[in-house]
Amino acid sequence: MHTIRNQQIDTLRQVPLDVFEERMVKHLYEHFPQRSQKLGQRKVREDIRYSMERAKIYGIVTERDVCKYLNIVFAFHRDFDTDPELPWAGEILNNEELFSGKLKVDCLHETALKYVDE
Repeated sequence: MHTIRNQQIDTLRQVPLDVFEERMVKHLYEHFPQRSQKLGQRKVREDIRYSMERAKIYGIVTERDVCKYLNIVFAFHRDFDTDPELPWAGEILNNEELFSGKLKVDCLHETALKYVDE
């Protein structure tokens, strides 16, 4: 009988995150090439990890929703959610009537598109 140690379990949990992070790096370089190249791969990865933690605070946890959140981060900046110049972001993310991460990120995405078009 084989025993799996806690360290091995933690490593197995990390694999999907690493795969997701790699996909997001490629996605961001494809869709936000100037910003990604300016930041460099190390900083892009840092921003992905930081933004995933921020998104989690707001209940945004699925791959699809985190990807949309990252798009907004790269369209604005990593602390857009607390930026007084973008009050709509915090209002949406802290709106208790938007009870799911999907609703929040969809509303955020729609509003961000309108904001950029203005």
